[in-house]
This record gives sequence, structure tokens and C-alpha cells, in this order.
Amino acid sequence: LLSALEYSHSLMAKTNVVTTELLNKLGRSGEGVASDWHEQEDLWRDSMDIATRFSAALADNQLVMHYQPVVAMDTATLVGWEALCRWEHPTRGLLKPAEFLQVAEQSGQMPGLLRWSLQRVCRDLPKLPHSQARVSVNLTHGQLLDERLLLIIESTLQQFSLEPYVLEIELKE
Repeated sequence: LLSALEYSHSLMAKTNVVTTELLNKLGRSGEGVASDWHEQEDLWRDSMDIATRFSAALADNQLVMHYQPVVAMDTATLVGWEALCRWEHPTRGLLKPAEFLQVAEQSGQMPGLLRWSLQRVCRDLPKLPHSQARVSVNLTHGQLLDERLLLIIESTLQQFSLEPYVLEIELKE
């Protein structure tokens, strides 16, 4: 039942993206030249493709987490890791967050990405060198405002028997 509801929510979110984009296009229909219209149409189709494939990417394990070391400047010692999500797109190769996060947010798929990210980080943390170091996870403004955020973090930490101090939340501008 939960899976069916999540799928339904995902379809509704994608429909909202399509509707918003179409309304924006209609508002611009009298402006510019034909080439501008085609460029916008290509961008819209690309966004729709990413939104549609992103839910499959979560389910099909196409996302990967890279860990960037965080080093103290005064002592040059490792103090933590920053978790950086990437998408191993089947046809486009490795995509950086700038290439998919906005579309994922607009299509309502950020809760799934947050759960995936937290679980991946908590699973990987004991395998990282200096596993006592903290791992920083980036959140969007919308994720920070999600009323379920603390519950998701708490349950994920409990699932992997980790203490709260190991996880650092970073808010991107």
C-alpha cells in the first residue's frame, strides 16, 4: 500500500511539473523567435526525462555517494567527510547534483533522496577511514523545512546503531 501511495504521489508530482512548465511556455508564446521556443522546449523535455528517470534511479541503485575528506587547516588532520551524491545515469554518465537536484525537488522526489542519502551515509560510515569522524550531509531548504526530517534522521541512526554526533547537516545556499 505504501509503495502504491508513493508511486501515486510521484506521478502527481511529475504531472505538476509538466503543468507548471506548460503554463510557463504558454506565457512566453508571444515572445522571442522560433529558435528560442525550440531551446525552451528541449530544456523542458530534458527536465521531464530527468524527473521520470530519477524515481527509477532511486529504485535501481543508480545513485552513488562520493566522500570528500574534510581536513583541519591548523593540524592537517582528517576531521570528517562530506557526502556528495552523484547519479550514474545509464546514458549520460555521471551527473552532478546541479544536473538533477532542481528537477527532483520540483517533482517532489526529495524525501526519497533524503532517505536514500542518510541510509547510504550511515551504511558507509563504518567503512570510511577514521570512521569516528563526522559525515556532513547536504540538505536543501525544502528538506530542512520537512516536518519529518528529525524523525527520518533519528530512525536512520537507530537502524544503523549510530550516535547522533556522527552526522552533520549542512544547508546549501
